[in-house]
Amino acid sequence: MSNLIPLINSALTPEMQGILYFLSSQAGRNSAQIYCAGSFVRDLLLGRENRKLNLLITGSAVDFARQLVSVLPGKLTVYEKLGTATLILSKGFVFDMLTARRDFNPFTTAEASGEGAFLKKELFERDFTINTLACSLNWNTFGELYDFFGGLDDLKKGALKVLYRLSFADNPLRILRLVRFEQRFSFFIEEETKSLLQQSIANNVLNKVSKESLSKEIRLFFTESCPAKILSRLVDLNLFKQLFPRVKLSSELFKRLSCLEGFLQRMKNEKAVKRGNIFLTYLCLLFSELSEHDLHYMCHIMRLKRRERYALLEMMKNRTALKNEEKCLAYLNNLLT
Repeated sequence: MSNLIPLINSALTPEMQGILYFLSSQAGRNSAQIYCAGSFVRDLLLGRENRKLNLLITGSAVDFARQLVSVLPGKLTVYEKLGTATLILSKGFVFDMLTARRDFNPFTTAEASGEGAFLKKELFERDFTINTLACSLNWNTFGELYDFFGGLDDLKKGALKVLYRLSFADNPLRILRLVRFEQRFSFFIEEETKSLLQQSIANNVLNKVSKESLSKEIRLFFTESCPAKILSRLVDLNLFKQLFPRVKLSSELFKRLSCLEGFLQRMKNEKAVKRGNIFLTYLCLLFSELSEHDLHYMCHIMRLKRRERYALLEMMKNRTALKNEEKCLAYLNNLLT
């Protein structure tokens, strides 16, 4: 597959199609080149909806974002020095915009002069090959697929593969993302990547990560549809104790976590289910057997916000409610509103 136009026109909603074509026209008016890369392209090929677009823009992503927000009103955050901007629209649409660097040319062949050749450097810094796929949104090459690292083949095989041997050492959080993607997509970890993963875990590379960064990544576990499976996989990889040092994941606790997962799946369309409270609901179960001292310790290393810590500690005063998922969720909702 070299062009994604047929897939864009068949798999995406008319609203999302309109957004892509609008971005293309805006880039043309500003004499910029624009590419969509990463998770949106990956999910499009998997037939999944993704309302978050990672955009690479030549020239200035910040200037492009400021012009964009004048037409598509939303919450705009810019980082001038980094050349990045984020625009959040209603209905969950998010544009993460990055200024593409044109000063790197690793090629000596004709590929160097082709459109999008500079993308290779940008995409090489991604975590896994399946997240290196990019798509042109430029009017003359709209829908053109760029695959420098075999990401499409790995996507078809369901393989999770890092781009280079020091990937986990350079960014240890990729270990947790690997587990998350493995369980989300039911993919398998490629053999060399598995070996590098095991080496990195044995070398305790996650100890190099700040507690704040680690907490942000752990929270993402609970935005997935299968947190219980992710936690079980962490046990298999000898990572659970490193992330939740005072928690004992017994068969009974895992059974209750699985029940909560099933309950939330059934309730996913209900207004009572709020994403932030889902995170605390899982923590309530995970921490249900902890002593007061250990509970405070886990709240600290998880870097819970003050109101989250208050809600969780209040919930722990009524631990019998933890046996009922609906009551637990409702109680936390009341504490946090």
